[in-house]
Amino acid sequence: MGFRKTDIAGRVFAVADSTLTTPVTGGPVNVKVVDLAALAMVPWFGDPGVQWAVRITDPSGPLKNNAIPKIPETFVGTADGSLLIGVPGEGIEPPAQTLRPLAEVIFLAAAAGSRLELAAANLRADDHHLYVGTIGAEGTWMIQRSTPAITRADLEAALDRGRTVLGPVVQ
Repeated sequence: MGFRKTDIAGRVFAVADSTLTTPVTGGPVNVKVVDLAALAMVPWFGDPGVQWAVRITDPSGPLKNNAIPKIPETFVGTADGSLLIGVPGEGIEPPAQTLRPLAEVIFLAAAAGSRLELAAANLRADDHHLYVGTIGAEGTWMIQRSTPAITRADLEAALDRGRTVLGPVVQ
């Protein structure tokens, strides 16, 4: 692809941030933070060449590279005080062994009130997804905005579809 794997998160967000997000039609969807892994599967269903990125912004101050434990096959960095985590997509099979542990670590480490963003993009095409929300005190993620535009019912259905691949969430 012509870049280092450590650049994945920055490149995915460069693509995702190029389009404005829109509010989830019908209102935000409140899920467990670990459902980030299920939602990450949705873009993969349509394009197995996607790369994933997560951005966490803590309103209490800048985050450092060591804000979460290292998960194999992830690449962590920071930009503008936010923690960036890249997950390479190989186009062969879903990296569930990476996405689920990453979501579990975010659940344990991210502070309530933090902004949590999940982006996915095929860096060779124009297609991308971005889901934006806030982490709640109970380890929930209120997904408020997205690209592409999505309804609450479609977002809930997409999460259910992702969960069928990953299996039930256990906490």
